[in-house]
Amino acid sequence: MTDTTSQPHHLLHPHEVYTNPAAAYQATSAQPIVHSPTHQQLGYRPMEQHGGPAPPQPPQPPSDQAQVEEPLYVNAKQYHRILKRRAARAKLEELNKLSKARKPYLHESRHKHAMRRPRGPGGRFLS
Repeated sequence: MTDTTSQPHHLLHPHEVYTNPAAAYQATSAQPIVHSPTHQQLGYRPMEQHGGPAPPQPPQPPSDQAQVEEPLYVNAKQYHRILKRRAARAKLEELNKLSKARKPYLHESRHKHAMRRPRGPGGRFLS
């Protein structure tokens, strides 16, 4: 059985066929696949703490060393609100009513105050 179309979709990522021919052969064999695509390769984007989704980044090829990405856990209300906001953005983008350029911050005075505050290692405010 060498036809990869009969294999379940979770066994072989579509981009791996072109970038890694060995993955196509590995998916057709009886052995399990060891490599699983990262969240960025699947199209998931990490959420920023204040401001919605991060800007899209091109998928990066997997490196030799295993990089462990910690997921961002949110509660149910936050999760549903994130999904609702994504749907609203998609709808506005369809209608071309979404401005492509977003402000880096909303209030100048708050930004200036935040820039003056002392920060610790990792960028968090000390006070």
